[in-house]
Amino acid sequence: MANGDCLIGLSGGDVGQLKRETNDNMLETKGLKDVPIQISQNDGLDLNDYTETLSAFILSADTPMTIAIQGDWGSGKSSLMHLLEEKMKADSQNQIHTLWFNTWQFSQFNLENQITISFLSRFIDNLEKLSPNAETQESKLKKTLHELANVTGEGTTEPSQYIEDLQLELVKLVKEKCEALNLNRIIVFIDDIDHLMPEKAIELLESLKLFLEIEGCVYVLACDYQLIVQGQKESELKGRLFFEKIIQVAVNMPMSQYKAEKFCQKMLHELDIVHEAGDLALYVKLISLSVGFTPRRVKKLFNHLQLLKLLLIKKDAFKANEVVQVNEKMRILFATLCLQSSYTPLYNYLENRLKQYGKIVNSQTVKISENEVNSANDLFKGLAIIDTLGGEWKFAKLWQSVMPDANEAFFDRVTRFMDVFFDAIQLKSDTSENADELLNANEILVLKNMMSFSVVVSVALLAKE
Repeated sequence: MANGDCLIGLSGGDVGQLKRETNDNMLETKGLKDVPIQISQNDGLDLNDYTETLSAFILSADTPMTIAIQGDWGSGKSSLMHLLEEKMKADSQNQIHTLWFNTWQFSQFNLENQITISFLSRFIDNLEKLSPNAETQESKLKKTLHELANVTGEGTTEPSQYIEDLQLELVKLVKEKCEALNLNRIIVFIDDIDHLMPEKAIELLESLKLFLEIEGCVYVLACDYQLIVQGQKESELKGRLFFEKIIQVAVNMPMSQYKAEKFCQKMLHELDIVHEAGDLALYVKLISLSVGFTPRRVKKLFNHLQLLKLLLIKKDAFKANEVVQVNEKMRILFATLCLQSSYTPLYNYLENRLKQYGKIVNSQTVKISENEVNSANDLFKGLAIIDTLGGEWKFAKLWQSVMPDANEAFFDRVTRFMDVFFDAIQLKSDTSENADELLNANEILVLKNMMSFSVVVSVALLAKE
């Protein structure tokens, strides 16, 4: 259909191939839980090479050993640790014992002040429960720990003797359990340190060094170097030296090597999002140029897409017609979500501009003029030019409140995103000679319609850090 005046309807047609996309079975559709990968069969990030390597290293390394897995929130640290636990148990033929300590619960209600005692208490309880004959040892260890906690809290008695006693008893406990149960080593996973105040994270790490530097023990913790630096108020150098003292091995989450297409394919499949082969590459590009490939953020984007899909079904706007297919609607909605999440001012500007286009002729059709089509195409051409985005006053003003120091690198990223966005909103129904270079009236109205749905969700908090 050529550019110019046209009448289109956006709610007719039918899609027979969609078996689960009707109002009758909406409850069957599920969202994506923000939980770590628990078993390797569910590994959509393709972390197998890293889990195998880390497993081999940990099971053969001298102990004690403390390993830090570093990465942003939501980058998959917890998933890697769960997969690592599974792999090590298999590789060691269950000659290891693992236990977990999650610091999340201590980040609320002032429980951080009890972090060291709580951690040591959990360590003791877990090991003592491995066999039924530890009542005497349990009583002695717990009594020593409680006495140390009281002495430290009062600040009136020298705690050194209690510290030394506790150290010796912990060494004895680990040795006895390893010998009795034929264990090669005890591996402690410490998760969500990021949620502690920096000084409390430092305190927890210091307790590892002071009390639990015990032969046969390995500590794997989700940690961020910058958190350590913040906890050392004196200087960054002291923070780095402290980190080196506590941590023997530090590995970064391999985000740059995640199998992005595999992960996105898994998300699309789990949510039954209709898509074609060519759509997947566009989904991946949209993500990489907006929120970035952090698993948690990607899951949230797809959950918002799922919500909008259900809204389209409810509004009888999900079905295909002669203008737009279902997979195209999903792709366009996802593109608008990515735009909204990382470039909110531009999203708002574009949504307000599109509101002004088109005239309602009757309850089913909208008319858009040739001038409006030309205006929209001029707008999108400008959004793909760095000088326009950063130089023209009407666009530069958009960024003042959210990114006053926006530079050329930022605008380069925006223009590259808008190139992909433009590709994502193309429709197969446009068979004109210059279809890949210009939007026609139908494409503009479909985009306007999809943005009227995407505006009901808020994804601005997903902006790339």
